[in-house]
Amino acid sequence: KAFSEGTISKTKWANAKNDGSDYKNHQRKKKRLEQQKVVVFKPIQSLIKRDYGEDAATFILSNKIMQKIVFCQMDDCDDYDMLPYKVELFLNYAKELGIQLTDYSFERT
Repeated sequence: KAFSEGTISKTKWANAKNDGSDYKNHQRKKKRLEQQKVVVFKPIQSLIKRDYGEDAATFILSNKIMQKIVFCQMDDCDDYDMLPYKVELFLNYAKELGIQLTDYSFERT
């Protein structure tokens, strides 16, 4: 069917212009994630690996969970969707390593 004026949606979504802020925001989140992986998550994951094995470490603190924690923290939400035992392990290993988690709302006081 040939292009005709009536076949294109005129909703705000179809006409929305991206000013680049979404891309910049995503890049900022990715940069923060990579930084936090090195400083926080990978050291904790290595202790989980030491005590429970590689498969358990990947299950307990997967890349997806790391991303969710960092992105959620940057968006001011506190729904990390982590089971309580995972949070407990995460916090205990962070304490063992001397890693401060004050940026994250599941930090114990």
